[in-house]
Amino acid sequence: MNLVNKMIRAAKLDAQLYEEVKKDTEATKEAFLVVLIGAICTGIESVGIMGAEGIIKGMITGIIGWLLGSAVTYLICVKILKHTSDMGELLRSWALPTHPMS
Repeated sequence: MNLVNKMIRAAKLDAQLYEEVKKDTEATKEAFLVVLIGAICTGIESVGIMGAEGIIKGMITGIIGWLLGSAVTYLICVKILKHTSDMGELLRSWALPTHPMS
């Protein structure tokens, strides 16, 4: 399945996609690419306010936010609440727009 199709399914909040991505260890690179695309878009949006450096700051902020969000979720859910997951699953899941309601 190609990345664009996965992005469309994520935008539609396709619950099955979340399970597929969680289990697909090869999808971590795709997740990073999705985060990077979003970060670049955020940077482009801020060019009017911060100038050209907004693109760089947007990329850095987006990637750091993705990593920190995943790490905090890992610490709380896996280490404190004792859920079973690994960091790769969380990175892939955090790249999706939002978790669908089951």
